[in-house]
Amino acid sequence: MGYHHRIRPRPLHHPAAVGRRPVLDGGQDGRTLAAGYSSGVICLWNIAEDTPIAKLPAQDTAGVTALAFGGDDGDILAAGSNTGSTYLWNLTSDGLITTLPSGASQQVKDIAFNPAGTVLAVATAATSYSYVHLWNTAEGTSLGARQYQAEPAVFGLAFSPDGPTLATSDYGASAYLWTMPRSPSTGA
Repeated sequence: MGYHHRIRPRPLHHPAAVGRRPVLDGGQDGRTLAAGYSSGVICLWNIAEDTPIAKLPAQDTAGVTALAFGGDDGDILAAGSNTGSTYLWNLTSDGLITTLPSGASQQVKDIAFNPAGTVLAVATAATSYSYVHLWNTAEGTSLGARQYQAEPAVFGLAFSPDGPTLATSDYGASAYLWTMPRSPSTGA
């Protein structure tokens, strides 16, 4: 008997879910699931109890393209959009903290927090170039960006478990490792 016979999917339907193609991310607590929809709405679930927790209102009706939990205790949710903005939500208050702009004509492809939850990497793409932006999430300030001209779009990001290395991958089947500068303001 194959392992697929032992998996029993449980449908989760949030009463506030609007749109198609949800983007998913699991919280650091192991109990929270976030789903961002094409309508821009983000729904949070307690997956242990199969119950809705909250609905975060749409900030960008072009849709959610990426989600990541971060912050000191996983209490921040970052949501990328089709218009290039990334929204930081405080999950304790369900309030919007700030909007991080990535530039006109950009689409957020992926986002990732460093292990300390203090730095957010945002991969964006336009027609002929892409960027990786770095943000200090505590202050909402840019730590810089790297433009990739005439290269395929960056679509994957991951920080090393100890934090100083950022891995990027692109549609050209290449992966790169970047050593992050130490920052006194982020501790990373």
